[in-house]
Amino acid sequence: MDTLITLLIVGGIGGLIGTLIGRGRGRGGEGALLGFCFGPIGWIVVLLLPAVSVHTAAGEPRPPRTGAAYGRVKQAKDEAWQKAQRDE
Repeated sequence: MDTLITLLIVGGIGGLIGTLIGRGRGRGGEGALLGFCFGPIGWIVVLLLPAVSVHTAAGEPRPPRTGAAYGRVKQAKDEAWQKAQRDE
C-alpha cells in the first residue's frame, strides 16, 4: 500500500511538472499524461513535440467563437454586465 501511495505522489508531481512544461507549448494535457507516466522522459518528449499555435502569443486576435453554447454564455455575461451598469 505504501508503494502505491509513493507511486501516485511521484506520478502526480511528474504530471504537475509536465503540465507546466506543456502549457507553455499549448500541450498541457499531453504534458500531464506523459509526465505522470514517464517522469523526466515524458518532459523531454513534451519539449520535443511541436508547439500548438497560440494566437494570442503572436499578438493576433483569436478566431471567433461559434456555437450555441458560446452564444448562451455570451448572452448571459452581456445581460449581467448590463444589469450591473443599470444598478450603479
